Amino acid sequence: MTRPTMFGMNGGNAMVGGESGAEAVLPLDMLWTKLARILTPQPASDRPNITNYIEVKVYSGNDDDETIANKVATKDCGGYREYVDRRNRMDIYLSVNNRADILKIPVLPPSFTISKPQSLTAFETVSQGELQLIGSPKLKSISISSFFPVRDYPYLRDTSMKGWEYVYKIDTWIEQKLPIRLIITDTPINMAVAVKDFKYTIKTDGDLWYTLELEEFNLLGWENPQSDEEDEFDMEELNKLKNRLFI
Repeated sequence: MTRPTMFGMNGGNAMVGGESGAEAVLPLDMLWTKLARILTPQPASDRPNITNYIEVKVYSGNDDDETIANKVATKDCGGYREYVDRRNRMDIYLSVNNRADILKIPVLPPSFTISKPQSLTAFETVSQGELQLIGSPKLKSISISSFFPVRDYPYLRDTSMKGWEYVYKIDTWIEQKLPIRLIITDTPINMAVAVKDFKYTIKTDGDLWYTLELEEFNLLGWENPQSDEEDEFDMEELNKLKNRLFI
């Protein structure tokens, strides 16, 4: 609102914004996300010298000061605390060979994107024009972008390795052509994946910013490239392999 704007009534009181300068109305779910981005620690080299002010306006009606304070604390602080607690419960794990080798993502990304494409076939008919057939679902994919730190930060989820050690581990898995188990705690995501692309950038402070693109992997068609034996599966072994997909 760039000028005084009336957008409703609260009893006999008009609700007006923009009378003291430009203002904006922000949905609460968007507010929590923006607060998280503002308050999430960043490496010193990437931290701009900016002071952020958050102004909260409350239309109180006939409430007393204590009631107003309780409402603001419950809505703003309570909602943000729940958001932070949920992030504190979440971790991202990558592992190979039935968790014989595990990598825990040290810095949680602010978000990650999952794609679940669908196979569609379009064809022309004489009487009904173009029609579309729905085929089988394609493989899911997920993209994770964050950074591998070369020094300790107070918000790290894992301190067992430093920057390049994470990169070397993922590079080794790629070279060995190993399927990877992806688990994101506090979510239903638990699936076998393969690395589709692994890109990283070296910042001047030494931290390694990366994007890891993973695609769902069907273990039933996989043969261990490090094994010299030709395995033949009977039904019992096949069922055991199927069960491993859902562990």
